[in-house]
Amino acid sequence: MLISLSLLASLAHAAEPRPVLLTAERVWTGEGEAHMGWAVLVAQGRIQAVGPAAGK
Repeated sequence: MLISLSLLASLAHAAEPRPVLLTAERVWTGEGEAHMGWAVLVAQGRIQAVGPAAGK
């Protein structure tokens, strides 16, 4: 039973979506002008961070 629980726990963890970094030519945050060279980090179904992409 312990092995079964361990296997189920590892499968549940594997089912979590990985964070996604979206990069685009422009990112509009809803305020003012669109930002050039920015990226959006999405994790756990929510936007976690928005800002200049690394190296930009």
